[in-house]
Amino acid sequence: MVHRGTAIARLKKVHVERLLGDYDTDPIAALTHALRVVLEMPDASWAMLLAAAPIDAGRRHGLLSSEESALDQLAAELNERRGFDEHPEHKPAYRPAVDSGSARSSDTQPR
Repeated sequence: MVHRGTAIARLKKVHVERLLGDYDTDPIAALTHALRVVLEMPDASWAMLLAAAPIDAGRRHGLLSSEESALDQLAAELNERRGFDEHPEHKPAYRPAVDSGSARSSDTQPR
């Protein structure tokens, strides 16, 4: 069984700066470092990180094959979103607003 990372961490500005600064020289090393932070797997290899990442098999194959477009897409996603937003742990729970009529007036009025 493959261990799946929790994908609860977010990249900080310093991580994104490192990713973008190192990407042109060695994209896989730069992405590996970023994924280690995001997936909270500090010692994992590139292949282990991709196995743990919440991505589909086709995308994983492209990344393992070092396809430039797949690498660029992952770098852009990590830069813009600072992690994997589509992962269920990153989706905010639905909470109706108090002023939308979801709460009784007696719940919002001081007593």
